[in-house]
Amino acid sequence: MKLLKLTLIIFSLSAITALHSCKPEPPDPPPTDLGFSGLGEAKDYVYFKKGTWWVYQNTRTKEYN
Repeated sequence: MKLLKLTLIIFSLSAITALHSCKPEPPDPPPTDLGFSGLGEAKDYVYFKKGTWWVYQNTRTKEYN
């Protein structure tokens, strides 16, 4: 009986210690300075001159908008 109580106490303390030490770390804060981000290849799709217009084609139906 005494061995059973001792085993139960040791198991309980081990479980409590294991569960208490498994806290997730807080996430890193987001960076405030992201630096320079050039447009690269996206420039062809997002930079256009005044007075120009675009024709879009649906990739599924091949319909022009």
